Amino acid sequence: MKIRSLSIFLCLFWALTLLRCTSPLVPADPVHKVSPEDPFKDFLPETQLFEIDPRQDNTVVGKAGVLVIIPEGSLVDGNGNPVKEPVQLELLEALGLDDMVAANLTTTSGGMLLQSGGMLFLNAQTKDGLQLTVDPNNPIYVEIPTPGRQPGMQVYAGIRAPDGSMDWVNPEPMERSLTAVDLDLLNFYPPNFESELEKSLPYRKYKSASPELKDSLFYALSTWEYIRKEIFIPRELNERTLTRYWLSSDEVTDTTIEFRQPSRPEKCGIDPALIKVLKSNKFQNSLISTREFEARLRVIWQSCRYELVDFYLEHINEDLWKIDDAIAKSLSGSNFQDEFEAFAGQRLTRVQNGKKYGPGLKEYVESKRERIGEKLHKVQEKAREEFEKSNQIAEETLAEYQELLIDRERTRMESYGFELTRLGWTNVDTGVAPKNWNYQQLEFSVTNGPEMDQVYAYLILPSRQVVTRLNSDDQQKFFYGANPLDQNPLPKQENASGVVVGFKGKERYVATQLFWLYGEKPFLREFTLTLATPKEFKAALAQTSGFARSAEIKVDLEYQQSLFKERKRLEQHTEEQAMMQRLWFTANPCCNKGRMLFIEHCSVCHKTDRDMIGPALTNMTEKRGCQWLIDFTQNSPKMIASGDPIALAVYKEYNRTQMTPFPYFTSDDIQAIYEYIAAENGETTPDWSGCEVAEE
Repeated sequence: MKIRSLSIFLCLFWALTLLRCTSPLVPADPVHKVSPEDPFKDFLPETQLFEIDPRQDNTVVGKAGVLVIIPEGSLVDGNGNPVKEPVQLELLEALGLDDMVAANLTTTSGGMLLQSGGMLFLNAQTKDGLQLTVDPNNPIYVEIPTPGRQPGMQVYAGIRAPDGSMDWVNPEPMERSLTAVDLDLLNFYPPNFESELEKSLPYRKYKSASPELKDSLFYALSTWEYIRKEIFIPRELNERTLTRYWLSSDEVTDTTIEFRQPSRPEKCGIDPALIKVLKSNKFQNSLISTREFEARLRVIWQSCRYELVDFYLEHINEDLWKIDDAIAKSLSGSNFQDEFEAFAGQRLTRVQNGKKYGPGLKEYVESKRERIGEKLHKVQEKAREEFEKSNQIAEETLAEYQELLIDRERTRMESYGFELTRLGWTNVDTGVAPKNWNYQQLEFSVTNGPEMDQVYAYLILPSRQVVTRLNSDDQQKFFYGANPLDQNPLPKQENASGVVVGFKGKERYVATQLFWLYGEKPFLREFTLTLATPKEFKAALAQTSGFARSAEIKVDLEYQQSLFKERKRLEQHTEEQAMMQRLWFTANPCCNKGRMLFIEHCSVCHKTDRDMIGPALTNMTEKRGCQWLIDFTQNSPKMIASGDPIALAVYKEYNRTQMTPFPYFTSDDIQAIYEYIAAENGETTPDWSGCEVAEE
């Protein structure tokens, strides 16, 4: 009997428990936005709907920028029980005067005029329409964007009458305590970092600046330094550019150069690795995870007083206004003293129930920063190893091609054999008889060459089975020799032909001509590339079939394709390094930009006060003028090819060596370099007015 009674009791207990668990949700008091008869109901700002999961923290951002953070369990039913099913959140933003006037959102309280900092309507219901409310012990956090915080602002509840009039009641002061937000929502980037990155897009696979990309590039600045090993290919390297070197030596001309930048100066910026530490869970629910610290960090970036970040960390358990006040006093006479005095005047305290930190925080931060730095350094080292591995492969390809060019030049030259029965000087010459060659300029003009991805032009001397690939600076003007103005030995009174090959995507183009070399100076032929079928393309290349392998156009083109990929790889690398450089200086505006650019890019060939590979840069702005320096720095080969008399004189004086072009240098970059040079030499600061970088 007792057992039966116990069984009945347990059954009743579980039945009651299940009944309680499955009891229907009780609605809270209804929340009304407008009455059906409201004459202004059609003029309200747009209503935005969001579906959220109340079992987790949610963040919603309205179109006008209102931020709403709904903590887990904040939304409850009429009995105060947290809801578990999906919730529809309704948000209406009225931040501008136009919206307020149109919807009759008057800013009065009991007939007294108010000064509004922005209005909103917020409501939450289940998908079935059950009205919800907010747990007073687990409140929702709201931020309304404003161009400037006004003192004395309070939070009012709104009552809208059926006639559309508004009354704002029950004002409550805004809490002076800090409210922690998710660290991922805070922007700790330096000012202008994001806008500079946007200007650099697209970048690799990224067409927009996603949070992933911004974090990746910003944190990479912690260990980034401008180290690159590049392969310089003198123009479209061919036998004519090698002739002056290889005839006197069996050694192949070295076309590689490596330059390394010393470590950048310390203490000229906030280490991005430290920012990564601050964004870790260690600092969630502390003053670091607040909008207020975000605002102060932005001023610190601009002030260049980076030690202030350490000061906030050292006093992280203090009231925020006390830290602000101490900093304001330390900045006496500084341009930023007023800003920190204004911060202190907000009288902000601490995060409610915020974390407390022990005396070992500083050591923890430094240790964590070093570990993050080591990880970032390993990533950079891996990328550098892969880059240098590609360089090694490219160098081997280039060396093979140089050997082919040497063989090609040797096939061009015939030999004289004779017996010698005396010592001393010997000359082989035709005497005063007329020569069948002369020095002259030769040029192919390819009208649609700039439209192609790649263009290669060849001069063929069929009777000698000789081929020469011409050089070009612009894929339109192709010249015989190392420079457009060079004169080179060419036969006269001889048949010749020209073959021009173009590539555009997967399409191939050709143009061919037969002509007679008759010694005219200069010799000019015009070509227009046309789309070729596989058969036509093969026929154009067949003109050199049977020549020595080094003189076959087909073989040369195989190398050109490989070297083209290498040039594109290096171009991309150079562009990315230039982007990283711009981001680095944006993040570290207090560093000496001119000094660092000079060391990175100029010091290999130039000294500030004496000649080196290139000329001394003493008083250069007075000698040349700022606009000439900008144009020459951006693209010296282009200026030499254009016949600029000063550029040509420099080119000839310094061993016919062309300066590496820097098309990505801005006017500010070049100005910073010459201001640094002037300071090093004790010269007057250059006048840079009226100068700007030419668009490329």
